[in-house]
Amino acid sequence: MTGKTITRGAIYHHGSRRRREVAITQELRDKVKETVNAIRAMMNSGKLPPPVNDARCKECC
Repeated sequence: MTGKTITRGAIYHHGSRRRREVAITQELRDKVKETVNAIRAMMNSGKLPPPVNDARCKECC
């Protein structure tokens, strides 16, 4: 929207109240687009994957 290139972002982990900086590369942008397209296709199909029951990191909530 602003015409500026964004090179860094941040992820905030609510559980630990910590922020982690992330470099925004073209590879990351491509992966995000790929993931969004996969989620849209899954939502359009009406079939959701089964829930996972594994050891997630404690930062995930």
